[in-house]
Amino acid sequence: MSPVLIVLSIFTISLALGAYVRGSMIPEEDRFVVDKPLQGFRGRGAEPNIGVFFKSVKESFKATDTRRDKILTIILIISIILAISMTVYVIITPKEGEVH
Repeated sequence: MSPVLIVLSIFTISLALGAYVRGSMIPEEDRFVVDKPLQGFRGRGAEPNIGVFFKSVKESFKATDTRRDKILTIILIISIILAISMTVYVIITPKEGEVH
């Protein structure tokens, strides 16, 4: 492994451990919880129902959300998809001169 990969791995693991320790110090009644799970995913081994899942996500955009919040959420989703796509492209496309 390269030194950069080792340093980034240690950094990521140490931040994850720090987040876990800090989160465990918060009283249980003050911790963030999801009240209603998204519909369409029933647990391990069950086949996901994508239509029900997307309907549940659509219902999560309630009338109380402002138009600005909806636009920002859509921009965030598009940005995540683009970042994942670019990462896959960089991984798949060989550098010039490399033969695979």
